[in-house]
Amino acid sequence: MKINVYSFLGSWQRRSVFVGLLVFGLVLLAQGIYRPIIVQVEARAEAMAQAEVFVAPFPGGPYTPEKARLARLEAQAWTQATFAFHVAYPIQELRIDTAKQAINVDIRNIHIQSRWGQQTLSPGQILANIQRAHQIDVPAQAADSLLMVGTGRDPHFVLSLSPELYAPSIWQRITAALVPTIIGIVIWLLVELLKPHQTRLARLPEKIGYLVETRSPLLVGLLGALGLSVLLVLQFEIARITPMYQGPDEEAQVPVSFAGFHQMAFGGDGQCTLIWADLITVRDEIMPIARRLRLPVTQEQVSFLKDLRENSPPPTAETPLIKTNRHTCGATLMLTHAYNWLPVLIYKTQPNTPSIDYLSYLRYGQILLAYFIYALTFFVIARGRSLLAPVLTQAGQARLKMGLALSLLVYLAIPQMLFMTSVINDTGYAAPLGIFTLVSVFVFHRWITPILLLIAVAMFASELVAYLAFVVVGILWLMGQALNGWHNGYRWLWIIASLIAAGIAMGPLLLNLLDASRHLIPLSIPSPLIGAEHPEVFYRHIWQTAQFVYSFGLLDYNSFFGVLGQLDTVFPERGPIAFKVLVYGLVALLVANGLVSLRNGHRPLQNWKQKHTLFALFILILIPLAVSVASYATFDHYARAANEWGREIQGRYFLPLYLYPFSFLAIAVVLAAQSKRALGVTLLATIALISGVVFYTSSVMLDVLAMRYYPNPEVMAAYRQLLP
Repeated sequence: MKINVYSFLGSWQRRSVFVGLLVFGLVLLAQGIYRPIIVQVEARAEAMAQAEVFVAPFPGGPYTPEKARLARLEAQAWTQATFAFHVAYPIQELRIDTAKQAINVDIRNIHIQSRWGQQTLSPGQILANIQRAHQIDVPAQAADSLLMVGTGRDPHFVLSLSPELYAPSIWQRITAALVPTIIGIVIWLLVELLKPHQTRLARLPEKIGYLVETRSPLLVGLLGALGLSVLLVLQFEIARITPMYQGPDEEAQVPVSFAGFHQMAFGGDGQCTLIWADLITVRDEIMPIARRLRLPVTQEQVSFLKDLRENSPPPTAETPLIKTNRHTCGATLMLTHAYNWLPVLIYKTQPNTPSIDYLSYLRYGQILLAYFIYALTFFVIARGRSLLAPVLTQAGQARLKMGLALSLLVYLAIPQMLFMTSVINDTGYAAPLGIFTLVSVFVFHRWITPILLLIAVAMFASELVAYLAFVVVGILWLMGQALNGWHNGYRWLWIIASLIAAGIAMGPLLLNLLDASRHLIPLSIPSPLIGAEHPEVFYRHIWQTAQFVYSFGLLDYNSFFGVLGQLDTVFPERGPIAFKVLVYGLVALLVANGLVSLRNGHRPLQNWKQKHTLFALFILILIPLAVSVASYATFDHYARAANEWGREIQGRYFLPLYLYPFSFLAIAVVLAAQSKRALGVTLLATIALISGVVFYTSSVMLDVLAMRYYPNPEVMAAYRQLLP
């Protein structure tokens, strides 16, 4: 029996009190979860330097990169450096890195402000409060400052915080919660006043649910067009504010791409060790800002690049080529040809284009190629045939497509995904093709799906063999679906699923056979294959990876979520926290929909039968295991020596593989909403949650890149004016 919430709570006075208590409890909970703190250091450096502040929840650390903030100290000038931390734990200790080099830094004061209080430390108080120091001589106190003499490349000191800043009394917490509680009650009273008009508003979610179930292709198409347009604008902005040659290995991959470009645009011989002299000049000017010192782009460098761009003659077929000393020459068809479609078009139609613009157009070409594949993916989701039709109603299939589309937008907005798509890299196509492979497990288009999967097989077989462990499983599933269409029953799907499960279970044996037959296989197979010699390593990796991804532990994997630049800029902790809020919000919606369904006694979208076991086995178990095998093979490819097993590799190599937990969660949320009204409410809440998290993390990402690469907005604006 349905319960009317208004009857249950009685009068409007009781409802208002209930809402007030609910808001009060949520605010107290938020106080324990969200613990912001701002550190301001007034300092003067001997030369321009990057100061860094780490925070720790316990004395002694750990001081990890995501727990740090950067600020710039100007040379011979007092600078008020601000470090803002938005964390979910009490901060008890600060580690202040005065510079990343052995220089002198004067500190006038340190101001610390939390939600519960503030504290300003004078030079004498700083000296008295230092717990320990590293690569700093005994600090010398002057009249109005404290001199920190750096003696190495990592000078820093540690301060402990007063408990008043991170451990408030219960009365402080209650007082702080009163104002939000009053605001919540006032808002609820307004809702009570609008009660006569709520019937009309209540129809909106039901209409949305109806449209999802009956107009799924249109809504998915609109969602994809809007979402991809917003992300594409963001991609170009990231590409424009990230200086040239600041992507991982971008310095080595530009010559490879240039070889294909010069051959197509100017009839060159395609030798990847030769590039234009201007490109080498730009590299030599920009590369010193990377890695160890992490210095910004200066106005002098911008002026130099501007003069180079304006005064160098436009390139022609006769423009001399200079040998470069770093490159990764190889059979990278995407890098040498596919990314170059835009630069070739520009230089053929606009002969006066400056030579250094090639670097920007190459980035733009890679971005547009990736988003072309994403657009095709959304088209397949919208217009493709659902492969789960045997186990879902028509309405369930429409909901599945909506959940798949939403999860795809979330995944594309992960900061590491955005950054790697915005800078030149030879595997920029891998993530779009890997994502499309997972989508192909759910939906199928008779032309686009075979073509893109064949391209994925061809590209991965020649350059990234590890990903084939997942792509082949997807193709086998499609073969089983095709055979199932020709014969009654699900015999072929059971056979395919059994073969895949057996293949994963016999992984070490198959690796030994693969190793023995490597001379017969025209693929670049990593050697040695550690799992062949140590089966327990293979099984342990498969199990641990499945747990790691299914539990969304990957959000804490720094180089998967966001290590920007030349691997020298770690995304702040608030980024992973925001995505965790998104995950927790979706889980809460899933639980709420499940409870409502149980209360209302709704029947499931389909009665459970043997075929449901088959589809659940493949999607919920075999897909994660196949991804784990591909993850193992990826690790084996990048950490080949036996004594390196266990070394963490860069998480960006797993971007093509780890979409599935996001997809499974989003699909489960929309399938759990049994009624059209519940579906409409769920979608409105999900889209609002996704939009808030994506826009928040994107703004943080732009701020992080701006802080990392530019001393002030004027220099950033001057650099952007250089770009086409």
